[in-house]
Amino acid sequence: MVLLLVVLALSISACKKFFDIPGGQPGGVTHKVSFRFSGLNHNVGETNLGMQTEPLKNYMSQLTVIAYDAKTGEEVQRNTQFSTLLDFGDFNFTLKPAQYRFVAIGSNSPFGINQFYKLDTIPVKLPYQEARMEYIQETFDPYNRHYATSDTFLAKKIMTINNDQTVELIMERIVGKLEFEVLDSPDFKLSELYDERTVYKLSTDSVMSRVRNYTFPEFTVVNGKISLYILNTQGTLAIESGVWGHPLYIQDLRVYRNKTTLVKVNILRDEYTVTVK
Repeated sequence: MVLLLVVLALSISACKKFFDIPGGQPGGVTHKVSFRFSGLNHNVGETNLGMQTEPLKNYMSQLTVIAYDAKTGEEVQRNTQFSTLLDFGDFNFTLKPAQYRFVAIGSNSPFGINQFYKLDTIPVKLPYQEARMEYIQETFDPYNRHYATSDTFLAKKIMTINNDQTVELIMERIVGKLEFEVLDSPDFKLSELYDERTVYKLSTDSVMSRVRNYTFPEFTVVNGKISLYILNTQGTLAIESGVWGHPLYIQDLRVYRNKTTLVKVNILRDEYTVTVK
């Protein structure tokens, strides 16, 4: 009887070790996961649908793909590529069978995941609930962030991985555009932009960390127009602009995701109109 109990205990112990192997299957089974990216386009306002005909490097200079555990939010794997890479966009992950939340971020501006200072090279891992994309800054001071927005895309998808497979990620533009069309002055300047942001929180699709006042690079009209990408598509902006003797200050400007806010200005008559297209 004692011998039978010992044998039974050893069997249960072996069974437990069998199912405790990483991956939940014998031998720590893993699967190869590749990615296909679609929906990219060059023009604000276009629908993010369909497979683009140009290589990825024509749409972005950096692309990061992250796999999070869908249940716990833990970051499992991450890879970042730059457009100088010959096989830019060829991502391959090795993952255990589980449900994952995949996130892809692409931009023409350098960005970090959970960090912003250009000299920080050690990856920072945060759970999905806290994770964020941050445009890279020249300074380590979190309160001295400068305007760095360019065309930026994001895709998110939850999938169960139980074999080798390809995950298709539809990239959607998360920025809008602010344009100034000046009708009567070639010397028009945009000297300050208030309340633009530099951080995008992945789980809530919200923006954070505004650009510090008086750090905005002055833009002068070229061919009658100024055109800027804007990350803050959830709040209001304000601008200082004009020409000598004719300052123009506009408050409560809204820019919307994948839309263009056009400000038409007759600066010498102190007139302007705002339309969204």
